[in-house]
Amino acid sequence: MSMSILTVMQTVKVFLAYTFFSVALPALALGPRLRRRRLAERLLVYITVGNFYIMNLVFVLQLLHLSYRITLFAGTVVPMFIALKKVYHVNFRAWLGERADKSRRLFSGTMGWKNAFLHFFVWLGHTLKKYLRKFRDLVFGNFIEWLMIIVIIALCVYVFGTQIITYYGYSVSDIPVHNYWINSMDENHIFADGVYPFGFHCVVYYLHKLLFMDTYVILRVFGLVQSIYIYLVLAAFLRLITKTRYAGIAGTMGLLLLGAFNDQTYYRYSSSLPQEFGMIFMLPGIYFLICFFAEKRKEIKENTGPRTSRYCLAVFAMNFAMTISVHFYDTMIAGIFCIGIAVGFAGWLFRRKYFANVMLSGILAIVIAV
Repeated sequence: MSMSILTVMQTVKVFLAYTFFSVALPALALGPRLRRRRLAERLLVYITVGNFYIMNLVFVLQLLHLSYRITLFAGTVVPMFIALKKVYHVNFRAWLGERADKSRRLFSGTMGWKNAFLHFFVWLGHTLKKYLRKFRDLVFGNFIEWLMIIVIIALCVYVFGTQIITYYGYSVSDIPVHNYWINSMDENHIFADGVYPFGFHCVVYYLHKLLFMDTYVILRVFGLVQSIYIYLVLAAFLRLITKTRYAGIAGTMGLLLLGAFNDQTYYRYSSSLPQEFGMIFMLPGIYFLICFFAEKRKEIKENTGPRTSRYCLAVFAMNFAMTISVHFYDTMIAGIFCIGIAVGFAGWLFRRKYFANVMLSGILAIVIAV
């Protein structure tokens, strides 16, 4: 029983940490810029940007032999301060000066402790009220969707999470070698046994260093975390491409329920494997490639700048690059989708204003990954 409780706590810790670094921080930085986009689309963007940044931060630091806990932490925190300054116009110098002035007055005796506590609780109440209002608008504005998302997460926990609290070990034979490769990154030796797509390993290594958790612990529970995100991405993708509001989420729930009756089809989802992790990035890339054609047609018709269509291609390129960085099998599947889109949009693709942009984004995605 104690081992089961420990496993549950470790899983919750890894899930919350991965969500914070790959979704919450990008949402904090990009939220104001994307506030007019649909909730499901914003979720796909946040997941894309968060994972893309983590992978490439680790890649760069590893190849420079500068990957340590302090450099990873600085690489995470410094861009967030820059984003807060640019997006929210936070004046950190004035803020720190005000804090220092109040501290000086407090310790010199010109401000009493009661007055200091009063100032603190007024500030805390104002801040909490502001963010609780935003949280209320976010949740109750999409209450049914949030409820269905919670159901999807619960189904993932039931279908894929049961075994990690009953079987205390790796469920497939691949994981020990991945464990060895990730642990070699502690010595800034990213390719310990030849060149291999290392995107998945970068994410696990990043969590391992910043959470002070052993790699084998993360690998034992991360399969459930990545499976939750695979199905959340599927639900968001279907929500965006279907006309009926809840059809995509209902379809995702149905797929999960059917998977519970055929464990041989889905048993790998219970394990922390690169191929399955890479599935997170296939559908967002496909959606934003389709979205590019819709936005480009609108821009040409209205004679506006290509800002939105370029945003779509940028997100597509990041996702396509991550499929290469994580596992080439996922790139093959994404490539088949891209061929289907090329056939479906052939009438537009081979026009000059479309073709050059799409080809350039694809080439950049490959160059970034390589």
